[in-house]
Amino acid sequence: MLRTKGSSLSSSENLDESSPTNVAAVEDTASSPLLGNLAHTRPRVETALLAGLLAVFGMLAISLLLPLFVKSAAYSSDPLQESLPVAEDIKALAERSPGMLVIFSLLPQLMLAALALGGSWLSPEGWRQRLGLTTGSLPKRFWILFALSTPVISVVTGLIISRLTNDLSQRMQDLGGLYGGHTGLFGLLVLSLPTLVPGLCEELLFRGYVQTRLLQSWQPAKSILVSSLLFSAAHLSPIHALGVFPLSLWLGTIAMRCGCIWPAIFGHTANNLFALVVLLASPHASTTPQISMALGLFFVISTCACITSLFFLSSQSAATGSYKS
Repeated sequence: MLRTKGSSLSSSENLDESSPTNVAAVEDTASSPLLGNLAHTRPRVETALLAGLLAVFGMLAISLLLPLFVKSAAYSSDPLQESLPVAEDIKALAERSPGMLVIFSLLPQLMLAALALGGSWLSPEGWRQRLGLTTGSLPKRFWILFALSTPVISVVTGLIISRLTNDLSQRMQDLGGLYGGHTGLFGLLVLSLPTLVPGLCEELLFRGYVQTRLLQSWQPAKSILVSSLLFSAAHLSPIHALGVFPLSLWLGTIAMRCGCIWPAIFGHTANNLFALVVLLASPHASTTPQISMALGLFFVISTCACITSLFFLSSQSAATGSYKS
């Protein structure tokens, strides 16, 4: 039996009125608490996959059109500068017109958020429930624990990739140069562009709209894997995609276990913020020991939180208790 918005059925009524196939589907996905707030029947997953693919093609289109616009806007009157890298072009244009930096950063993120919010608005379920913006099934202290655990995932991944190529570190340095150096309220706004905005918009789509729907029909491992592949593909650069893939698996896992996407939003934001702080503080770390000590202390805290989180997530109590809603 399909559940309508606002209706509630007891567990016995669900089992009595569901077909054997649907009962098996519920039992197979019992480790996913996001299902506790959604319908027990198997919905179509095509819309979620389509939204993820549209996000990838949308990001590709923006990445192709943005350099053309930046080249023409930044150095249209100076042909000697046409050979500069796109990152330098964007930095020069942002220095001349700071508002353009806001537009360039918000455009792809707003596209992702529009896909998630538009799809959820058309869903028969409530949009908060559809996107996983609920209270979840675990106490909020675990949200903090998982968020603190997230930066160490990217640090370890970055260290491994840095042994293979310098492209990822160069990209991060370009981002640090682009978003650093701003002061006042505008500086705070600029700092939110690579931290809070992606943490919210990207999670709304990939963990909220896509993964939440996939978890209704697929096994948790398959759902997290597919949503992570789409998330990584949306970052376009092969090296960058490889770098964010482990992070996406982690964010998908904690969202699934918590029964909502808030821990993934906080974890994603914490990860981006820590990476940006490291980039901005690194030039001063050699002359200011306090900066190195602070960064090192946070890394130790993140590592301890990650070990605790892994222990909790691997325990039987987490697997069973987190499904209760």
